[in-house]
Amino acid sequence: MPDEDIIGLYNCRDENAVRLTAERYGAYIRKIADNILKNRDDSEELENDVYNTAWNSIPPAHPVSLKAFLGRIVRNAAFDRYSRSKAAKRGGADTLVTELTECIPSNSDVESVLEEK
Repeated sequence: MPDEDIIGLYNCRDENAVRLTAERYGAYIRKIADNILKNRDDSEELENDVYNTAWNSIPPAHPVSLKAFLGRIVRNAAFDRYSRSKAAKRGGADTLVTELTECIPSNSDVESVLEEK
């Protein structure tokens, strides 16, 4: 089935559009996701997110090339997910708070500590 017909199914809100997209471009979407994420589980989850995004965005948008449209969606989503996973591995906000507690001055000053001694 040509891309124009699949896009027509999206415009008519026919669920077969998602099935046909998966049959025609599923391997293409997974390959892009695998190359960026290097994680098969994340790639499969992202593939489903791409179908959902295409379902939600095609009625207002009318892509000239469905393959390029899906490629852009998966690439952007994969880079976003990659950035989030790397930020989480760096420790996120919890590490920052822990590091900053060492920089916060204490309530006592040098003079009061010397007087106590």
